[in-house]
Amino acid sequence: MQRNVRVVFGTILVMLSTVYGQITITSDNIPHQVGTYTVYDEANSVDVDLGTPGGGRTWNFSSQVTEESYDSWIVDKAETPFADSFPTANLVSKQVETYKDSAIGYIYSRLTTNAMTSLGMGTVAPGSTMTMVYDEPMVWPLPIGYQNSWYMHSVFRQAIELMEIVMEMRIHNLVDAWGTVNIPYGSFDCLRIQQYDTMITTVYVMGTPVTSDTTGWLSYPFFAENYGQIVSIKSYPGETNPNFTTADMFTRLSYFTTGISEDELLTQNFELRNYPNPFTTTTEINYTLARDAYVKLDVFNLVGEKITTLVDGWQTKSAKTVRWDASDLPGGIYLYRIETGEVSRTSKMILLR
Repeated sequence: MQRNVRVVFGTILVMLSTVYGQITITSDNIPHQVGTYTVYDEANSVDVDLGTPGGGRTWNFSSQVTEESYDSWIVDKAETPFADSFPTANLVSKQVETYKDSAIGYIYSRLTTNAMTSLGMGTVAPGSTMTMVYDEPMVWPLPIGYQNSWYMHSVFRQAIELMEIVMEMRIHNLVDAWGTVNIPYGSFDCLRIQQYDTMITTVYVMGTPVTSDTTGWLSYPFFAENYGQIVSIKSYPGETNPNFTTADMFTRLSYFTTGISEDELLTQNFELRNYPNPFTTTTEINYTLARDAYVKLDVFNLVGEKITTLVDGWQTKSAKTVRWDASDLPGGIYLYRIETGEVSRTSKMILLR
């Protein structure tokens, strides 16, 4: 559950952009174009050097070794499954954590001249869906500049049969530093926000509170103009030292583009083909993944009967080669279809006898 909360509030930060010095964040700086696509790499328990508050600072976050990643798209609200639950939303981010199962999250927000407001989220997983509409939305006042401070508060609920989980989030924010952040993807002029986070989780059974837990931590998100969040660093729970040196969660930008649909991203450079074609016994099917994805590769005959499944699982972004042995099959035309999430492509191959 805390992981979902981090994703929700992290998504708000992803969509905020900043500039160096004392230039403020306004609604005009916040990326909101449908087709904006971002990839973040993540790691747990990494060493960090946070430096000190103030101006003209330099932070180097290139040496940390990341292990996992998640993708984020700004998408058309009308095409999302929970649009009716968030009638005032005008900004929606779709998130896929590529190292996990095929669950997809949709974060619904409202952007105005004076505020960026997170309204809730929905999740689609195999065989289930979940919607979380916040009783009290999380509000970022706009504009935001260096040395600004503000307090955010949000409450949301999740019902599970006779049990209800109520989660209250409190965040104290201070833009305490600006400077240059260096990461493998490039160097960025950034603002740093120091956040003191508190989560209060209360479990009710048939309306009676039975357990309550309070957890606190420190976070430092860094933002750059036109890119949003560049780096985010979260302490271990219970941390009170603002200069902690080991992060519980480290997140770093690894790719950013605008004006591209999800289908276009996944199919660009897809290069689905097989060689040799025609072939007599075996052939190699080649394709390229633009990002980590759950891949299914099936072979069919011309009447639509599935002959075999060659791939069924998560694969990392790279060029792939899959060998198919058809020595026991009659000659003719066969179709092979690859599916990666919401995208599928089909090609033809000829087996000679």
